[in-house]
Amino acid sequence: MITRSDINVLCVSTEKESLLTFYEIDPVLYYHPHDIPATEIPPDLTLLYRSFSGQIISQKPALPPRQDFAFHHNLADYLLIGEPLAAPLQDSIKVVAILEAAARSAAKGGTAEILND
Repeated sequence: MITRSDINVLCVSTEKESLLTFYEIDPVLYYHPHDIPATEIPPDLTLLYRSFSGQIISQKPALPPRQDFAFHHNLADYLLIGEPLAAPLQDSIKVVAILEAAARSAAKGGTAEILND
C-alpha cells in the first residue's frame, strides 16, 4: 500500500520483516529510504464520536512528532546514567501477563481468563 502522509514523505508499507519504509523526498538524490521497525511506527488514530444530532463524526487527533527509537535511547540512558525508565518494570510485567492471558484465552476458544495481581 502506498500512501502520501505529508508533502515530504512517501510511505510504503510492506510485510517484509515487519518494516515500514519511508522515502524522504530529496531534490539531489531523489529519495532517501528509511526502514523503520513496526514497533517504532506511530499509531494511526481516529476518534469517532456521535454529535448531538446523532451523526457520527470522525476526527484524527494530533500526534507528537515521532522520536526515532525513543525506547532504546531511554533504556541506554537508564543503563549508562541512571535516568528513570519511561516504562517501569512493573508496567512491563502487567503487559506480559495480559498478553499471556490473551494467548491462553485464544487457545481455549476465547474463554475468560483471570489475571493474578
